[in-house]
Amino acid sequence: MTAKPPNGTATNRRHAPAQSARSLFAVVFAFGFSVSCSFPWLFVDDFATQDERYRQQIERVLIIDESEEVVAEGVVGVTNVGCEGGASNCHFFLMVDDVPIAVYYLTDRSSESCINVEASERGAEAKNGNRVRVFGKYFELGGISTCGDFDYYITDLSSGP
Repeated sequence: MTAKPPNGTATNRRHAPAQSARSLFAVVFAFGFSVSCSFPWLFVDDFATQDERYRQQIERVLIIDESEEVVAEGVVGVTNVGCEGGASNCHFFLMVDDVPIAVYYLTDRSSESCINVEASERGAEAKNGNRVRVFGKYFELGGISTCGDFDYYITDLSSGP
């Protein structure tokens, strides 16, 4: 003879796998949460780390002299960024060895106003896919400004000699 469970005790084993799966989920979640709180650098890629990697890529593809001036050649990517709605941070992205460099040709981002009208016009005329050479002032996180000096330039190399 088999013993019967006392009244009120569940005898249906169909629900046991679902209950154990919920228990397992709760244990795994609690463990993951405690580990992520204790060691957040295991799960979150810090912005400073991303900035540092980007800076290293920039330094790999650009030669920046002691006066922070730089000459860069590459292919124009996205154009007329930051010009929408009367904004004056107009730039395009120059792809140098697959590293995007923002080239500012009309900006209020720096302390100086954009005195180089010729470079501003060339920047506005830049077309996606064209090969260009840029000479300007490098600033942190991959930007080149052609605004601060009349000697800075943007030259389209795609149009021929």
